[in-house]
Amino acid sequence: YMHAEGFAAGELKHGPIALIEDGLPVIVVMPSPKNSVTLHSNLLSNIREIQARGAVTIVIAEEGDETVRPYADHLIEMPAVSTL
Repeated sequence: YMHAEGFAAGELKHGPIALIEDGLPVIVVMPSPKNSVTLHSNLLSNIREIQARGAVTIVIAEEGDETVRPYADHLIEMPAVSTL
């Protein structure tokens, strides 16, 4: 069995980072850089830290967000939608 649990991006460095090990798949839902530059930047930092620990990153991001491509082992691009 493999444990699966969701964490808020801001909580990653307060404990959950210790669960990451070599080969663990980590799914990241990336916000649009147009809506939240700070959150987007912080998540890029989290992804780099996750990769440094050997995890496999699966990133779901807005189409055309080229800033995330270098940090995603697997990238799923979604069309842009308006903010609710």
